[in-house]
Amino acid sequence: MTTVPELIQALLDNVPALRPLYDQHLEYYDEFLSHVFFGDVSRLVEACFDPDIPLDEDVARAILAVLEAALEAPSDDVDYLIGVSFIENVAAESPPRLRTLMGPRLRRMLTDYLDWRPPLAIEP
Repeated sequence: MTTVPELIQALLDNVPALRPLYDQHLEYYDEFLSHVFFGDVSRLVEACFDPDIPLDEDVARAILAVLEAALEAPSDDVDYLIGVSFIENVAAESPPRLRTLMGPRLRRMLTDYLDWRPPLAIEP
């Protein structure tokens, strides 16, 4: 996948559980806002690990597989969307099981985000 629309289509094709979320998003916003939608996708993935919510972990696996595949082809827009609107959303409180299901590219992106530190010499 080299474009954001291709990524979105791949998610919808491979993860039927995302279709209602996508349709609701379009109805509410009257347009597609990729970063907002990915915030919803992040929350859905995290919900797959909540014992009080009847979602199957397979939904999270399918989403993670599509995101991992999307990172195989270099695309600044896709990488940015996944990094800023997925990784940053799941980084703080993601269940440990989620990290074990991530492929190497997603895990690297998560590790880079969690390990980031500001430069030591910041001039006012």
